[in-house]
Parts: sequence; structure tokens; C-alpha cells
Amino acid sequence: MPIFVALHTFKMEDIIKNIEAGMNLNKAAAAGELPAKLCCSYSDGVGRMWCVWEAESEDAVKKALAPVKKYMTVEVVPVMQMYPPSPDLYTLLSMVPQFKDLLP
Repeated sequence: MPIFVALHTFKMEDIIKNIEAGMNLNKAAAAGELPAKLCCSYSDGVGRMWCVWEAESEDAVKKALAPVKKYMTVEVVPVMQMYPPSPDLYTLLSMVPQFKDLLP
């Protein structure tokens, strides 16, 4: 399943609203009520968060994040798992002639 990273930025004066919105999002994710699977999230504690999602599409992640977008900006970026090696990585390596000898 494709992987996406969502970068959230917000103003520290909105931290209470963001925590509440995040808790509601976590509850919905745990209940399986979202169109995307929340894998993990990280925060720097000063207005930025990074969340890793599995979903069929970028739109599914954006739909899952719709309730929190009123309190923060969100950018969703498709990414590829590099370690541990994923099928996507092997597919990419197989397309580059210089890397074919690295494949198992």
C-alpha cells in the first residue's frame, strides 16, 4: 500500500485546539473510521508534526485529515520506504541499470 507523510504546521497559540483535533483524529484512526491508516506521528513541540499514513491515494489521506485542517496547514507527500527495504525500493532499483547487481 502506498505511504504518505503529512507535514502539519500550526501556531503555538492554537496548541490546545490542535491537541483536541489530534486526539479526535487518533480515536477515529483507532476505530478504523478513516479512509487511510495512520501508522505513526511525530512532533517537535514547537508547531510542527509529521504523520506517516498508508492509503490507496493522496486524496484518501487529505480526506482523513479534513477535520484538522481548520487549525493547521497540512502538506501531504507520497514517499517510499527505503529501510527496511520494501517492494517499491526493489522496483525502483530494478529500473536503474547501475543498481541491478544490488538486487537479491
